[in-house]
Amino acid sequence: MGGESCNPNPPRSSCPTALAELARFHWSYLNSDYHPEVYAGWVSGGCLAEMQRRLGYRLALTEGEYTAAAKPGDAVAIRLDLTNSGFGAPLNPRPLVLLLRAVSDGRLYQVQLDDDPRTWLADGATHRISATAGLLPTMPPGAYELLLHLPDPAAALADQPAYAIRLANNGVWEESTGYNRLLHTLQVAATADGEPYDGATFFAPVDATTTPARLTFLPMIAQMAAH
Repeated sequence: MGGESCNPNPPRSSCPTALAELARFHWSYLNSDYHPEVYAGWVSGGCLAEMQRRLGYRLALTEGEYTAAAKPGDAVAIRLDLTNSGFGAPLNPRPLVLLLRAVSDGRLYQVQLDDDPRTWLADGATHRISATAGLLPTMPPGAYELLLHLPDPAAALADQPAYAIRLANNGVWEESTGYNRLLHTLQVAATADGEPYDGATFFAPVDATTTPARLTFLPMIAQMAAH
């Protein structure tokens, strides 16, 4: 939902009612040119900055738990908790991609999770993402950064960082790639204590012709509003 303000009609057009209605009806966009008097009132009333932060979704990680070390062929467990302090939720389907990036040479491995960001509602709840994926038996030993990528679903935009979802946390966004750093390093070593993985979902290598942004989408909820 989106649009513009009413004509000046305080107190209804003032900050308290405006913020309450933007939250109640889950606004994603707002015309800044109409009405200029109402807009100026939001500036003087001190609520414009909050409106700008919360229009649409505002996703932030609150906690993460990850496997610290594993052998090639072992399982890697991931748990992410996030909140949405925006007014709305993501409108388009998006792939939810976890990446392992080798510290030594930048080599990437990826896995797509079966989760739909459009269900991360602005409801004050903690949204938990839990997953287990395997390391390939051929995974080179070394240290790997863990990254989260939420690219645009359109093929023409999928590899453009400006169109990926940026989390609201400080110090996690990579502007050059569109990745969110989870500030965790996985150690892959033949001597690590771990559990052998017996599932079918593995971190697959990414080469020059298969970027993380061009994954095949998993089935997602249908009949949702388009962006």
